[in-house]
Formats: sequence, structure tokens, C-alpha cells
Amino acid sequence: MAKRVLLAAVGIVVLTGGATYAIARNEVSRVVEALDQNKPVKLASKVLAPTSKGAPETLLLIGNDERAPPKDNPGGAVLPHSNEMLLVRIDPSKPTISMLSIPRELQVTFTAPNGEVITNRINSAYTYGFEDGGGTSGGVKLMVETLKRVLGIPVINHVFVTNFKRFKRAVDEMGCVYMTVDKRYYHVNEPGSEQYFEINLQPGYQRLCGKQALEFVTNRHESTSLIRDARDQRFLLETKAEYGSTLFENREKFEHILGKAMETDLHGEEGVLQLLELLVESAGKPVRQVPFHVTLLPT
Repeated sequence: MAKRVLLAAVGIVVLTGGATYAIARNEVSRVVEALDQNKPVKLASKVLAPTSKGAPETLLLIGNDERAPPKDNPGGAVLPHSNEMLLVRIDPSKPTISMLSIPRELQVTFTAPNGEVITNRINSAYTYGFEDGGGTSGGVKLMVETLKRVLGIPVINHVFVTNFKRFKRAVDEMGCVYMTVDKRYYHVNEPGSEQYFEINLQPGYQRLCGKQALEFVTNRHESTSLIRDARDQRFLLETKAEYGSTLFENREKFEHILGKAMETDLHGEEGVLQLLELLVESAGKPVRQVPFHVTLLPT
């Protein structure tokens, strides 16, 4: 099926590259079954726009950076927050698939479920919606509403959520990804210092499996989230290039990986069929990476 997501997202990986095989009704039921491996993201009909056969769709891919506390630091849990927000626009009338990363530090104002008006980083909208009793669906709801209002996006049709653990497992199950690492990446946390996600990668063309792929796409030590977003997109495009041509013969494998890696609102046969047909129609189209122009503040 699709290949992409998120993070965050393969999660993130299993969706933009995706559809290079012919779709039939009996295939749809298998995709629905694969997606049913996780609980559905339940949202009111006014949050996500309905879809129709052959119409363009906008997909939101979210990478949730939620981590349990390490054994040596019981108080070091990381609350749910959207470490990756990627919009994918698939329009059969356009020559490309468009992909836009939303910087996690984008400063926005939103209203939390308890009525409090918050000015903070945009990825905290997921946290406030999640923590106020809404769980994944609450986090997604507040994130979708914030994105639509702040960016003036009238329509988001479907959402796919993954996390670090699922992303890492999905890359391993796909068979890893060959790509060029642009430089030496190394960071080990020292006691008493600021704690970052650890990384140890040598430069050069190499095979990145789950642990290394996760290090590559999440690292933001000594760089901005804009640079990290560019690495995320590069990884997804390399994955698309490597596996896109084999999706048809290996479709059951990829469907299962996608379903296990993602939480999504997409569970009914009709919605799945419409998206698959759209992806098939867009198969082979290049991906247009849309830049997000920002003003960087001192912090």
C-alpha cells in the first residue's frame, strides 16, 4: 500500500510512496484487516473532511515522541507530543505529490480542552489534547484544529500516528534502508548535562536498520528542527525509491507493517478503497518537497 510514515513516521514511511499495484475489492478487505491491528483514532465528522471517489486528499502524518522513563531515571518520562507533523497532498489533477513538514517549534496560540488559552510550540497542542483525557484521539483533534486554523488549511481527510518504537520496528520489518549519511553523527548523554537522543553514525553510503534509522531521523543536537525535517523527508524518499517497485509483489507484507505501525481514523472499506485508488492513480509521480518559510528566533 502506501509507504511512508512518520516519524516519525514508517509509520511515516509507509504512506507517500506507496501505491504501485492494482487495486481490487478483495485487496481492500486485507488492508482494512491490517489497519485494525490498532485501535481507531475516533474523531467527530467536523474535524476531518469526508472524502469522495477520485477527489484529492490531504493526509496528516504524526510522529508521537512519547517515551517511558529510563530505568536509571524514573522521573524522566517524555509526555506525548507530536515530534513530527507531515502533510501529504495527493491530487490526481496535479503532476506531483506534495509533502510539507511543519516545524515543531512553530509558535502558535490555541485553546486547550479545559478552556485555557495557550501560546506555545505547535507540537504541544498534541500534548494538551492527549493529556486532558482525550488520549490519541484528543491529541489528534487539537492538532488538526490548530493546523487548519493557523495555516489556513481548509481540509485534512485522514490522519496516521506512529511513535519511535513502532517506527523502529517497521524499518526492521521492511528490511532496512540503504542511503548516504551526510556526515558524522555522534552524541552520548553525560550525567548532569542536557539530555538528547543518542546517536552514533559514520558518514557514507550504508544500510540503516531500525535503531540507526531512528537515530538519523530524530537527531536534532546542534541543528534546528528544519534540518531534522529535511532528514526525515530524505529518509522517506530513499525508502520510496528502494521499495516502491516491489510493493505489488510484497503487498501483504507492507500492509501488515503499515497496520501495525499506525493508528488511524481510516478503517472502513469505502474510505480505504478511495485512498488506495487515489494512490494507484498517483503511482510514479515525483514528490514535491514544499519548503516551510520561517523566521528563526534566538532560542
